[in-house]
Amino acid sequence: MVKLLIVDDESRTRTGLSSLIAKSRLPIEIVGIAANGEEGLSLAKSLLPDIILTDVRMPRLDGIRLSSEVKKFSPDCQIIFISGYADKEYLKAAISLKAVSYVEKPIEEQEIIGALTNAIHNIEENRQKSNILKQNELLQKQQKDMLRTKAALEFIRPGTDQQDLSMLSSLHPDFWEHPCYCTLICCLNDKEGEMPRAQDALETVLGKYSNPYLLAAQKPGLFILHVCGIEQNQTDTFHIRMDRLFEKMRTALSSLSELFLAVGRPVPSPGQLHHSYADAVVCLKQLFFTGFDHISYFKGMDNSAETPFCPDETLYLEFIRTLQEGDRQKADAIVTQLFREIRQMTCFEINSIKNVYHRLLLALDSVCQKRGLSDVLPHDGDFIWENISQSDTVFSLHTCLTDRLTFYFDILLGREGSSLLIYHIRQYVEEHFKEPNLSVNQLAADLHFSTAYLCRSFKNETGDTINAYINSFRIGKAKELLLTEDIKLYEISFCVGYSDPNYFTRQFKKQVGMTPSEYRERHAL
Repeated sequence: MVKLLIVDDESRTRTGLSSLIAKSRLPIEIVGIAANGEEGLSLAKSLLPDIILTDVRMPRLDGIRLSSEVKKFSPDCQIIFISGYADKEYLKAAISLKAVSYVEKPIEEQEIIGALTNAIHNIEENRQKSNILKQNELLQKQQKDMLRTKAALEFIRPGTDQQDLSMLSSLHPDFWEHPCYCTLICCLNDKEGEMPRAQDALETVLGKYSNPYLLAAQKPGLFILHVCGIEQNQTDTFHIRMDRLFEKMRTALSSLSELFLAVGRPVPSPGQLHHSYADAVVCLKQLFFTGFDHISYFKGMDNSAETPFCPDETLYLEFIRTLQEGDRQKADAIVTQLFREIRQMTCFEINSIKNVYHRLLLALDSVCQKRGLSDVLPHDGDFIWENISQSDTVFSLHTCLTDRLTFYFDILLGREGSSLLIYHIRQYVEEHFKEPNLSVNQLAADLHFSTAYLCRSFKNETGDTINAYINSFRIGKAKELLLTEDIKLYEISFCVGYSDPNYFTRQFKKQVGMTPSEYRERHAL
């Protein structure tokens, strides 16, 4: 439909035009009617009509001035002038404003219908041109993004393709005239499934960076960033600038993801960025030992970085003995000492450390199987290794092991096996109930259990499903807000994790027996 605004100081004319257009069956919606030019201009600013049908001579603001003002903020708006005066000056003004038509009073029905038909035709042509222009702009942007991504990934390899560099040169002519360059690897820990938004946040921060850059996703959660315009021989200044950039990135990503930034050494030309990238890859290994929310600078090659971590076999024997004897304190001391040793010596080969934790978990699994405690590690050895191998940091390895140990010793102390798990589920719901995307699958992934096991354990102990508990907890919080906060019902819906206020109302009535508004009315002080 095409939006039309009628502006005329004669009531009879306004009524007649409205009736005529309604009977014409043209694809027109009358969105506003004004009795003078000032009122018409105000409506035009708020309604942004496609066509304005306006009298020429009106009090306060005539049709010519009205149209001139409208063209400033809506240049494609179609103007049809109506006048009872055959005035050449008005005709000249109408022509200069590129009006569709100039219709004299008394208005002929066919003449006004013809003018409106011509205006609709012009609007459709303009829309087609606009769509083609937008498609071309989108295509050009996609092509530029592809070139930037391809070039950024080309730079990490020796012998960069000259054709790609030539295309990049035309795309970013200011990328080539700087004293030196540097490659950074941005590693994100995406816990909330927000990777597209995280990348947008990175782009926003870099868009405010003072010099050109290239950013490309090497794989999910891992970005290659080439920056230029830095000082090669001024280490302090270089570190200050990188630290500032890291802090800005971390702030922008704080609600979306954790960040680790590996920084290679500066190099004098884009063609040598593969050296800086190789340095950044070495720095990236520090993520395993430091965890996220850190920045790491290249400090030179360290041959000991590939030294396998091989603890004495007595570690495993002692660990198994503590499990068999139920010595919780001793088991905690063993794994804590192991963790501290690894953290203090950040030069070991990472897979060898993962192997150690894998062996410890397999030892725990073996003891559990002999005692019929299948719930402690409900998966086979291959699944255990898969989780271990995907761990980004020694912190996640340590947490995985200590959580299983806690579960094991709780069972040995005569507690029900799922009691601690139920506590963790309820604690998780309490911390995340405001999130609309809270799901059993996400909860299971974060607590390191299978969805089926989690649901079965919760149902067996509480007699209820996890989803039912989430809804019940949310409604309980909603009841508190209804009585303590003077906010609208849809705001309460969002506050307790429901993105659809109608669904929230249905759930509330299902559990409470009345709507949220009825509950507030009945229980308000």
